[in-house]
Amino acid sequence: MISEDFFVSIHDAFRLEWKFNYNFLKDNKNVTKYRIQTWFSIPRSLGILEDTYNKEKFYNDLQHYLRLKTPYVPLKDFLSSNDNIFNEWKKAVLSGDEEKIINMTRILGNVFKTACRDEPEKRINRLAFILKEASLRFKLLPLNVPEFAEKIKSSESIRYTYERTAKYISLLTEKTCFKILEKKSSHKKELVDLISQEETWLKKNFKDIKKTPEEFLLDFSGLKKEIASSLFLHVRRFDITKVSENIVVALSAAIAMALFTIFSYFANWKFVPYSTPFFLIIIIGYVFKDRLKDLINSYIKKEFFRTSFDHEIIIRGPDRLATPMGTLKESVFFTSTDHIPQKLKSVYENNLLPLSQFLKDIVISYVREVTLYSKRLHKAYPFFSGVVDILRWNVNNILTRMDDPESKVWRLKQKRVFSIKTLRLYPVIIGISVLYNKTQIFFKVYNLFLNRNGIVKLEEYKL
Repeated sequence: MISEDFFVSIHDAFRLEWKFNYNFLKDNKNVTKYRIQTWFSIPRSLGILEDTYNKEKFYNDLQHYLRLKTPYVPLKDFLSSNDNIFNEWKKAVLSGDEEKIINMTRILGNVFKTACRDEPEKRINRLAFILKEASLRFKLLPLNVPEFAEKIKSSESIRYTYERTAKYISLLTEKTCFKILEKKSSHKKELVDLISQEETWLKKNFKDIKKTPEEFLLDFSGLKKEIASSLFLHVRRFDITKVSENIVVALSAAIAMALFTIFSYFANWKFVPYSTPFFLIIIIGYVFKDRLKDLINSYIKKEFFRTSFDHEIIIRGPDRLATPMGTLKESVFFTSTDHIPQKLKSVYENNLLPLSQFLKDIVISYVREVTLYSKRLHKAYPFFSGVVDILRWNVNNILTRMDDPESKVWRLKQKRVFSIKTLRLYPVIIGISVLYNKTQIFFKVYNLFLNRNGIVKLEEYKL
């Protein structure tokens, strides 16, 4: 895993996004393990405490997606003999398995999307021509692969998938051309001609092409999700905390009841049955039984749940059998600035003046432990090398208790005093550590700035 395999960005006004690329082919091991720990150092003035922002609220603020990492195929090789994904697609067509054909056709669309995203950055010569040829090769698949043409005729589902993927590829071609033109490319004429050709093809083959920008975005987003569905892995979550809580409650009750029984035997042995001292000891034991049960319960929870995971997610492949491909465990807990890594602590101390214990930031620690069955994944998906883990955290809930979100700032101009109302900024320091098979390979620190309207900016702190 290298730095390009992980990044943090602002997704929208209220959501921060993480992307992790787990390479399950690394070191050719049977099992690949990653551990990602994130620390959020939050100012106390935001009023975020364990009672006001519990685990359930934190998890509700998280969106999580897990999918296979799209393999990269250069546009010049797309749907050629050099394209391993295309060769797998042809095997699926010859097998006659409808589900495989649909899945592999959508994967071709994802491969094209990845190439359109990456290649313009590399400034490839004759990109307009290469893009045109790649798009055309997909449109001509039924002509070039007769077996596929037969499948399109005999299966409504395959025909629908092919048409939707062709439409997606055509729209991606247009979008890529526009992105290059924004940068004032020297190949303007070729790019404009290609856009015109794609628009003509779309109008000829699809009567439902949307005209307004809103309708276009809605249509394109639907296509994007539909095509990307072939990459998403199935997940099933088990709530470890709830199961553990039931066990802890039962254990606490058993311990409290055992102690009460000892009290009862002691009273029966030491005093005359039904005497005043006997009744007093029985009553005291009964009164303290429930209190003792609650005390034991809270102590075990505090000590046990601080080191245990809250959830375990079983990762399954996007195939008919949904074969187990790994597990993902996650946990979140409150801590303090005294219990953060030294790298993060030094950043914290350099950015902020020494504060009293009462004024120190609140720290939320979020841990994810990913275990991938590498060889099983590679056997099931030989042309994939990694899994992409996408997280989106909504900060809206930590803004509701914001202290004095608006303030006045006074200025002096030409000997006249005037005031400006401004929104206060609140810094959240975020530290992220990535371990691969227990060895740290990545550590980054970010400053996230918030005001009452949401996220203002995100800056990486140079260590």
